[in-house]
Amino acid sequence: MDRPDHHCPHIARVKLSLKERALEWSTDGSISMNDAQDIAYQLDHADIRDWRPLLYVIDRSEIEPRLVEVPPDQRANPVALEWTIPDLVSDEFDVLGF
Repeated sequence: MDRPDHHCPHIARVKLSLKERALEWSTDGSISMNDAQDIAYQLDHADIRDWRPLLYVIDRSEIEPRLVEVPPDQRANPVALEWTIPDLVSDEFDVLGF
């Protein structure tokens, strides 16, 4: 990235969304409040160059039984299919950075 955009509205929205998600997780007990605060701190202090597209490659045949369908009102696009994998571990996917 030759000229990073420090005021990108999309990145600002994603940061806010991630902070809200961390707060939800701390409220439901999925993570501690300390973890949620750590996430918020990292989001506030991440270098703009850290915000780049990533592609996660997951072998669906390995995780298919653990897919959880996202309710339509919580999907990025309510007419598209979307799933989560709540217990995905790091050796079950590869990350490609651009």
